[in-house]
Amino acid sequence: NGRTVTRRQAREGRCSLNGLVKQSTPLYKTYKRKDYKATLHADGIITLKGKKYDTPTAAAKSISHTSVSGPDFWFIADLNGDLVKLKHFMKKRHG
Repeated sequence: NGRTVTRRQAREGRCSLNGLVKQSTPLYKTYKRKDYKATLHADGIITLKGKKYDTPTAAAKSISHTSVSGPDFWFIADLNGDLVKLKHFMKKRHG
């Protein structure tokens, strides 16, 4: 999209997830003993409970209702099928 992402934006999960996955991929989180499953789409949009979110942080805040880092909040399966924090997956994919 041609925009520069600042470190703060990346840390807060406001960077684009566009292209991070090639197909719709589940995101997972257990929060206050309740399991949540969202979907990260190839275009970077996250859907959760029928709503669309532009960032992992926005989706996370809809659950926690507090200030939270989306990349730290969500888990995603890596290529081995192990659940890792979204922020670690993002670093591996984007370098």
